[in-house]
Amino acid sequence: TSTHKITEEVGYSRSYPGLKTLYVVNEVTVHVVNSEAGPCHLIGLPSGTDFTFSRREALSKGPGSCEDTVVTHWCWKHTEGYEQRKSIMMRRSVQKAPTMSDGNDADGSVDV
Repeated sequence: TSTHKITEEVGYSRSYPGLKTLYVVNEVTVHVVNSEAGPCHLIGLPSGTDFTFSRREALSKGPGSCEDTVVTHWCWKHTEGYEQRKSIMMRRSVQKAPTMSDGNDADGSVDV
């Protein structure tokens, strides 16, 4: 079974300090049956080493077209405890942050 989820994150570029960047994050969950088979070493297996791919992509077509290099960084994460961490992150993401005007205390309780 595999899943694929795409999210976007805004942050500052690690390559160009000070440049605000939109990162498109592809999260793919797979079950690897045999990490030592065939060309798995090209994707960091069996040791689970992070890896990077780069490709050329056309920015425009026709005369005077340009290309750009797209670099994709991948990392392996073990699933042990993943579901628990995921549920904690989901709970955090839906908690309402207190504001000065909503009557909530810093611990999230509501003054009645």
